[in-house]
Amino acid sequence: MKVQVDTRHNKPAILADEQIEWKPTFYPTDAEGSVGKEIVFSHRTSVHIEMEAAYVRGKLSVDEFLKQCAIVNPHLQLHYRVQIIKKKNPEESVEKSSVPWRTFQRVSKKLPDPTVEIKPHPHGIELGLLMQMLKDTQARTLRAALNQDFSRVSSRAALEICETAKLNPQARPTRVAHQEK
Repeated sequence: MKVQVDTRHNKPAILADEQIEWKPTFYPTDAEGSVGKEIVFSHRTSVHIEMEAAYVRGKLSVDEFLKQCAIVNPHLQLHYRVQIIKKKNPEESVEKSSVPWRTFQRVSKKLPDPTVEIKPHPHGIELGLLMQMLKDTQARTLRAALNQDFSRVSSRAALEICETAKLNPQARPTRVAHQEK
């Protein structure tokens, strides 16, 4: 399955949905780094990311980030490895080196409660997204749009925002978004 995120509607956009026979194989390691017996799964999720970056270890490393992900998601069983590809010149052959598989074992079988979508706060939103939200809102007035579509914006706070921005609180949100272009 190939999926893309539709940021306007906060939903996945499925690009391709085809069934394939896939059984991922992992080689877990213990705390000392010894490679264990291979594990084959009939299902699971696999993520493959290619990037150009400096691979560093330590506090701000990919390894540390994945470790923190495993800690805050105790229901997660994570297997990963890093394959470093060095290309000195475009004409030269590629040199590959792999770090052994690293495994963070699941410590809980209980799944967390499903997440609930939260509305954005006006302080954390960019102008372009604000304009798009004003175009897409179901509210009839700018004040109502600010109150209904944003987190922690009361009707009084929405009125203060409108007054500070010198905008009519009774204006249609789509017109405000169009005028600000």
